[in-house]
Order: sequence, then structure tokens, then C-alpha cells
Amino acid sequence: MASTAIRERRRTLRYRNLLVRQMVQMKTKISALLMEAGVSYNQQRLHKVGYFRDLLATNPDIDEGLASLLRLCRETVVRLGKTESALVRSLERDPLLVERVERLMTIPAVGPITALMRTRIVNQLWALAMNEGQRRKKKLWSEQGRAELEKLSLAPWAGRRRRELLELLDRLNPTIEELTAAAEQEAQKRPDVLRLMTHASVATNDIRS
Repeated sequence: MASTAIRERRRTLRYRNLLVRQMVQMKTKISALLMEAGVSYNQQRLHKVGYFRDLLATNPDIDEGLASLLRLCRETVVRLGKTESALVRSLERDPLLVERVERLMTIPAVGPITALMRTRIVNQLWALAMNEGQRRKKKLWSEQGRAELEKLSLAPWAGRRRRELLELLDRLNPTIEELTAAAEQEAQKRPDVLRLMTHASVATNDIRS
């Protein structure tokens, strides 16, 4: 069993994951409200502050009632984002984690960006599945779970988002697998990394990300 200190930090990460899921749900709700009202918008820029503000101010299809709901959703997203960022910063400064992270990051091809992108995509897909009553997160990424995810009967906007996310995931997975292989090869050359991998809470995924 992991130490109390590690379990406490895992609890923080689980709470951070909850915040991310809630942010995804709020962003999805914003898109749904706009599509229900027949409002055209740029999906790539929708959650940018300037674009969102201008959209509410200039689009004639957005009445005051809808604008009020959209502002409420946006304020919730911002508040959740600030809390999530504060949690991440606290972990980055955590004395227990700093040395471990620095050692892992000395391995060639190891960086957080690609892994974080994949995590965000997976979280968004999970949020879509949860909205349809799918609770089995781990099984969702098996071949059978993928098939069930693709068969879910979703609203047009959610179906489009699912398709986009799955396409992104399919493009990222080969890169993730390549980094995993590189990390495993490099780990065999590094006694300090091999010692880390003997811990129950550390695996190749932790080295890669």
C-alpha cells in the first residue's frame, strides 16, 4: 500500500479530475444551449474570453434569457478552471513530488504535453458517456467499450463532438505508444528510474507523462 502522503496527493488528483469533468460538462452545456437556439458559432474559439463575450453581445439570436444562462455556465467554467489550476500549482511545488518529477523529466522524449492532451480528450469522452449512464471508465477504453461508446444515441451536437474527440484520440494513440516504448527502453538504462518503477504507484505511464 502507498504511504499516507502519496494517498493524500492521489486524493488531490482525483478531485482535480472531478473539476475537469465538471468543466467539460459545462462547456458541453454551452454548446448545447447555442445549438438548441440555432446560433452559429466557431467551435474552436467558443471558449475564448473575447470571442464568447462578442458572441453574446452581437448575435441577434441570443435573447436575454439565453444570455443569462450562458454567462452562468461561463462563470462556472472560469471558477472551476481557477480552482483546478491552483491544485496543479500546489502539486508542482510539492516537495515530495518535485525531485521525482525532475528525475523523470531528464529521460529523453518524456514530456507532459502529449500525455495531458490525451488525458483531456479521454475525460471529455468519459463525460459524454456519463451523461448517457455509462459509468465503467476503465472498460470504456477496451474494444467492447469503444464500440458501445460509438453506438450511444446522442444529440447531433454531442455526436459531432464524440466523432471529433475519437478522431483526435486515434491520432494521438500512436504517438503515446511510441513514447511509451522509448521510455521503457530508456528506463532499462537508468537504475534510478528502475527503482522508481518498483513502487506500486509508479509505472511506465508515470515515466512517460
